[in-house]
Amino acid sequence: MGKKAKKKKTFARFLGKLFGGLFALLIVALIIACIAFRSYIKAFFEYRQKAKLIAAKSTESDFKISENSFVYASDGSLISTLSGERKSYYLKLSDIPKYVKDCVLAVEDRRFYTHNGYDIKGIAAAIKTYVDTGTVIRGGSTITQQLV
Repeated sequence: MGKKAKKKKTFARFLGKLFGGLFALLIVALIIACIAFRSYIKAFFEYRQKAKLIAAKSTESDFKISENSFVYASDGSLISTLSGERKSYYLKLSDIPKYVKDCVLAVEDRRFYTHNGYDIKGIAAAIKTYVDTGTVIRGGSTITQQLV
């Protein structure tokens, strides 16, 4: 066997060991990811069940606002202060005009009808904006997350 053939065989063995090691590392990483994902999924379903129980036990008084709200103009000047101890009442969803619902969703949660309570794209965009600017300029939460 010549020197070239021996070098090729040695290099082939090296590549085989390298790819074998990388494959083993990939398998270990996948196992760790599956264990972590399994824990995440388990916690997700536990929190989801707890949220359902809390929602089932909640009443209108649980959602009453007791803090003041401030209304600002686009130039930043204060327009009005809404007292937290105000008389407020809840409407049935069917009593709220469609254009009001559409306006709220357009401003607060454009993809409301396409996600299951959390918006991965919105969260990713908020994280990217934070990484790019170093400040919190936009949020990634949905109306559902804000209510919870």
